[in-house]
Amino acid sequence: MSVAKSNEKNQNRKIKRKNQKQTLWSASPYKPRKISSCFKGELMVIIRFTIKEDLEQLPWLYRQYHNGDTHVETNHDGMIKKFEELEGNEDYKFVSAVEGAKLVGFCSVVINHDIVERQKPIIMLWNLRVHPEYRRQKIGQKIMNFIEEYGKQKGVDFIFFGCDAENQIARQFYKQLGYGEDYGFYKYL
Repeated sequence: MSVAKSNEKNQNRKIKRKNQKQTLWSASPYKPRKISSCFKGELMVIIRFTIKEDLEQLPWLYRQYHNGDTHVETNHDGMIKKFEELEGNEDYKFVSAVEGAKLVGFCSVVINHDIVERQKPIIMLWNLRVHPEYRRQKIGQKIMNFIEEYGKQKGVDFIFFGCDAENQIARQFYKQLGYGEDYGFYKYL
């Protein structure tokens, strides 16, 4: 083998090892799920699709967004049942950020299929949450990157979500990630 080919082969191995360090695979009895990781100090936070065990901590994480308001109630059995109903549906995904067994971030992902204009799917996000103690550690960014990568794999045209008008920190965060701002409407039924 020539020296040039040997060097090229070694370089390819280094790139492959580097890529393996950046991409992990979660253990799943059904299929491998791609996950990313980021470090917070000496702790490792893993971004992956949600598993049933994550749901135990989800209501608590939501209450943190509402400043610990105990009036934010969750029907635990209903949450588990709905998760199980949607688990096999490729149009509904949930993304978790976990540090060990602790849920530190979450987002709901829904794929909507446009049949009229571009005939490409779009992603609609709901409730991106990051635990207050883990904010400003790029966990929200890693969750969004994970969702964007998933969207690319699914041929998604664009991502759409809402943000409270008064939540200037979140609005700035989304702009820094390259999201444009638009306006929408809603009505409770």
